[in-house]
Amino acid sequence: MLRETGMSIADIRVIADVSRRDGTEAERLALFEEHRLRVVEQLERTTRHLAAIDRKIAAYRQVVVEGERTTWN
Repeated sequence: MLRETGMSIADIRVIADVSRRDGTEAERLALFEEHRLRVVEQLERTTRHLAAIDRKIAAYRQVVVEGERTTWN
């Protein structure tokens, strides 16, 4: 399951090592909070990338539509 969240194998190993010790809940919590921050940063980057792609698509659609108008006239 952790791999599906984008967690690296190295980080999964750290979590596994920490989880084998009793009383490490605070450390585990910190590790998951750090991972969450990385995922949020990645999501923000991906959202910016998607917006850039959408702008490109809109620009090309406009060129295609204008080209079709020129062809019909």
